[in-house]
Amino acid sequence: MSGLQDSGLSGARGGAVSGARGGDMSVARGGEVSEARGGAVGRREDGLSRVWIAGGARTPLGGWDGGLKDYKEQGLAAAAMSLTLERAGAAAGDLSEIIVGAAKQTSLPSNLARYAMLEAGFPDTVPAYTAQRQSASGLQAIVNGLWAIKSGLADLILAGGSESMSRMPGEIHQARYAFGPASRLIFDPIAAQVAGAQPEALYGRLTLEDVNSRLAEAGGITAGEMERFAADSGRKAASRTERPWICKLKTRRGKAVTTLAADEVYSAPSLVARPADGAAMVLLASGERAKRLSPLGEILAVGIGAGSPAGEGYAPAGAISGALGKAGLTQADMALIDIGEMTAAQALVTLKALGVSPADSRVNIAGGGLAVGNPWGASGPAQLVDMIYALDGRGHGMIVTPAEGGQAICLIIRAGV
Repeated sequence: MSGLQDSGLSGARGGAVSGARGGDMSVARGGEVSEARGGAVGRREDGLSRVWIAGGARTPLGGWDGGLKDYKEQGLAAAAMSLTLERAGAAAGDLSEIIVGAAKQTSLPSNLARYAMLEAGFPDTVPAYTAQRQSASGLQAIVNGLWAIKSGLADLILAGGSESMSRMPGEIHQARYAFGPASRLIFDPIAAQVAGAQPEALYGRLTLEDVNSRLAEAGGITAGEMERFAADSGRKAASRTERPWICKLKTRRGKAVTTLAADEVYSAPSLVARPADGAAMVLLASGERAKRLSPLGEILAVGIGAGSPAGEGYAPAGAISGALGKAGLTQADMALIDIGEMTAAQALVTLKALGVSPADSRVNIAGGGLAVGNPWGASGPAQLVDMIYALDGRGHGMIVTPAEGGQAICLIIRAGV
């Protein structure tokens, strides 16, 4: 765990990451980032296209077996796709591609992205595929779109994630060859997904509770600190009211039909995020395409990191330092910081490595997964959609989304044009 504590991120105000200003990351300062701040909307000095966020929308986040339990992941994705294009003033027929992340993939739909866009009524000439990196699947889909536009292979991509954890089917193993009582193995799909993210022979059958305990012990995080952080997440989540970028979805409770327009907040926050349902999408545009739209901001840098699936990989310093270094920025430059709350210890260890207090007013301003749940593939895109609107055209933001198996993605964005 010393790699987290001694990574140099705690010195982000003046330590290892500050080297991005004058050390071997000086190219980032003098090349891509300086041009990205003051140059043309279209391309950077290195010839790669800049990537703009031209719009974003999401569904409400529903608790497990809650208001969205009757919605399949494709229906949630289709609703977020449609509202995203509507808010951006873009046509589905102009899309280069659609990419959707989903952690749990089944035969219906067998390709969530394609199924959802067809269900949304988009032209069947638009290609679409589904990405998977556990809870960071949706953010990975956005990163894939970013790479495609940067390289010049695409100029307008709809990307995000969707997950219906309430409707995940149970898993029956060994049923293909024998289906008797002695051989039948039935698993809860959510627990199986977490345990199956790494070899059981090497790491045991891990749960997120195990990961939380190990991270807390290794990072010197007390039970009181975790409880306070979870309580703060619940308190801040009370601000999750209706927003124009959140779809209004019909929901049924018994015979009563109501409209869900805001996130469902669990009555009591927990130290490990509970399951949730939802979808979120963003419209990514090249510089040339952005001239015909009204971009909300720009993606400056991405960092992807990994470590032990039993602990530190859920809060890898490399993802954050990599993204900050590429952007030529420090945590002090961030107007908002959103750390995905998979577990309380994971979020606190990440903040500790970053050198940021959990009480900092920039951190998780509307709470997080400990209060509203973690909708796996939709979690990172939902963080991004909320942040780009919360920045309101000003300043930089950081998003960190952890993934089962000990990985994480960090995104640095800049609001405004």
